[in-house]
Amino acid sequence: MNIGNYLKVRFSTLELVPSIYYQWDIGIHFSLGGDIYQLRENNELNFECFQLVYKQIYTLFNELFEQNDDLFFVTNVYKHKTKEKLIRKLKVYKPFLKDKSHLNEIQVKTYPYPFELDDADEYEMQ
Repeated sequence: MNIGNYLKVRFSTLELVPSIYYQWDIGIHFSLGGDIYQLRENNELNFECFQLVYKQIYTLFNELFEQNDDLFFVTNVYKHKTKEKLIRKLKVYKPFLKDKSHLNEIQVKTYPYPFELDDADEYEMQ
């Protein structure tokens, strides 16, 4: 299914831009990890925090989705326009896909840089 067509039908006013969460009057926010900070006092990673968050996310995901549900992932990548040839593919999804044939279904759309107008000539969002 084409995500553009799906969004037009189901969410006609939605734009895939940063702060997508704030485009709707209704939303769900999960506070993960409780009061555990991700770093210890010595600036080392707090693995207890990451294990707790992983368990919470795993539980939420399995409660929300069925085995055969279709999922759409939206990833914002900010690229420097003038250094485009120097940037390698990010391979955001490849390591995590069991069926690599889904890589052919990835759709890329380029938008103007959504932040500082001074940087708009140098950067773009994909």
